[in-house]
Amino acid sequence: MKKQITFFKTLLAAALLGVGANAWAEVTPYSEAYSAGSTATGWKSKTSGRFTPVILSEEDNYYLSVTQGERNNNGTTVTGEVLAGKAEAGDDFTLSFDMRLSNSNNQSPVSLEIKDAANSGIIFSLTATGKNATTWKINGTENIVTLPNSGAGMAVTDITWISYKISRSGSLTYITITNKETGDEIFERQTVDGASATGGLGNIVFTTRRYNANFAIDNIELRELQSGDVPAVTPVNYTIKYKDESDNTIKDDIVKTSFVGAEVTASADEVAPVYSNDKKYLYKSGNETITLVAEEASNVITLVYREAATYKYTINATDGSGNLIEVLASGSAYEADAVKAAYPVYVNNNGTLYTKDATDKSFQTTFTLSEDDYVLNYTYKASDITNVAFYTEGEKIEGATVFAAGNADARSSNAAVGYATESDLAITTLTPGEYRVHGVGFFPSGAGGTITITDGTNNLLVISGKSANSLPKDSTFTIGDNTTVYLAAGGNENSALDYVYFVRTSDDAVSFTLGADESVSYKSYVTKNATNFTDNGLEAYVATASTDTKATLKKIEKAPAGTPVILKGTKGQTTAINFSDEEIEAPAVNLLKASTGTAISASESKYVLAFNDSNWEFCHFEGTLSAGKVYLDVPASAKSLEIVFEGQTTGINDASRLNAETTKENIVFNLNGQRIAAPQKGINIINGRKVIVK
Repeated sequence: MKKQITFFKTLLAAALLGVGANAWAEVTPYSEAYSAGSTATGWKSKTSGRFTPVILSEEDNYYLSVTQGERNNNGTTVTGEVLAGKAEAGDDFTLSFDMRLSNSNNQSPVSLEIKDAANSGIIFSLTATGKNATTWKINGTENIVTLPNSGAGMAVTDITWISYKISRSGSLTYITITNKETGDEIFERQTVDGASATGGLGNIVFTTRRYNANFAIDNIELRELQSGDVPAVTPVNYTIKYKDESDNTIKDDIVKTSFVGAEVTASADEVAPVYSNDKKYLYKSGNETITLVAEEASNVITLVYREAATYKYTINATDGSGNLIEVLASGSAYEADAVKAAYPVYVNNNGTLYTKDATDKSFQTTFTLSEDDYVLNYTYKASDITNVAFYTEGEKIEGATVFAAGNADARSSNAAVGYATESDLAITTLTPGEYRVHGVGFFPSGAGGTITITDGTNNLLVISGKSANSLPKDSTFTIGDNTTVYLAAGGNENSALDYVYFVRTSDDAVSFTLGADESVSYKSYVTKNATNFTDNGLEAYVATASTDTKATLKKIEKAPAGTPVILKGTKGQTTAINFSDEEIEAPAVNLLKASTGTAISASESKYVLAFNDSNWEFCHFEGTLSAGKVYLDVPASAKSLEIVFEGQTTGINDASRLNAETTKENIVFNLNGQRIAAPQKGINIINGRKVIVK
């Protein structure tokens, strides 16, 4: 049986002419003031044992809340279905209730949402602005209110009761928020953007996150509109247009509803960057306040956007002195884009692992791309893990399937993990010797899994686990020949490799990376133990003399620990350096020195080994040379020194084209041939290439 619309409502409807096509549509009244006989029927928690809905009382006042002893558990959602279907899409209504709401101290935002009839959009929401905050966004907009005693860790009896009134009239939603205990209006009645166009009422959803959030509700009432619920207004549409600087449309118009006489502007969300036709546009001008009139054609806000630039960025791992260890990532993005900058827990610097701790449990941060050639430097410190033959992230293994979501993104080194699907994936080739392999597996689900490192015949490391974001394991093995090691097939998103490294436990190894293809290559090295170089086919040299233009290298067969030498090999070769038990005397003369990490000034005559695309030279060095690096300490004044081997020269090219000896250090030179700590404005020589810095 339909309810009768009274004469009073008819008069009010006339006063609200045009407010909504469905004004005074039929709603199903609902009220619940909770009593000793009330139950929590119609409310449920998503997770058993967390935030279970219950009826509590305080000074003879009963209300619905959650079990207080469970509030420290991980988050969940509490859903109330008591309003669902009582107001259909298009119905006008007033909903009022009293509520206690408090925030969490971890993984914000906590939110309270009243859904629309389709349970897909919202009619009203409050969302905490951050963990521990007492400020809340209304409907996700810039309308922010402070709710007293709503911080994290509040007992339900300590939270202030706040009264809420939500009136839906046509497509407009009016909200009033009042401190029930003082009577003060926290938010005066006004329309608020962000409400679903669908209308009607669905579920009430309290999302707790974690930890210590709280919630209570009382005196719920749903009814038809009454006099005074909404102002007597004439609704009218207004349009927001999006144009570029040439007056081209870059985004579809937005048509919104308010009322005649209202002052409106585009919200922060509505002037957000626009992505269109593979371009990004940034707001420039046009967001002026307009007063709405009855003639809708006059109600237009035209936003003008400019095309965003494309900026380059580089993410580096540096040591405590600012020296480059490794370029972690580089790329480009649009101006003002947010770029995620992940980083690994370790980087391998000539056999020593340098490490950086996680930031708030995550190996990543996000930066705003504010300028071209943006550089983000992460500072690493040397660990006690040395003699490392190879290190890699699981996702960096060629052919690996990369997983960078969920806890992999939040907890794993470099914010990602990797796994092999159908076939084994080659990790690296190791030279003969004894090794310790250390791997970290990623097994976030309870299903469990196994990650295996194999040489194709034998399993070198097996990591098995479940419900663990980071599960480390070590193993040792010995190989007699050059051996390729593999990540075995069979992984998935719940069974993947975070990272792995191999430490030589019996001897050392060097890799030759610079030089022309298949050419002779050189590398500086400081012996870690007494060494007989004839045992491994390498040639080792010390510097015995120099002039202003040349340096003489002399071949040696043996050296004690701590001897800086120049090693000769083949590009692409990795060779074991077998330690010796002999007592070996130091070379009688050696002008090569091992750096202790101290700064070297431009006035000092110190030179580092460098390759200039086809020839090897010693180049004058200025800056801080990492500990363990080798330099030539001679009283010369030239920018570069020609290398002499037993009377034969290597040949010299333009010193401004020099590359650093190791690709892990982007040594930068100015046009005077001096090594500088960082690129300067003008022309720089970086890795043998001219780079202009503006």
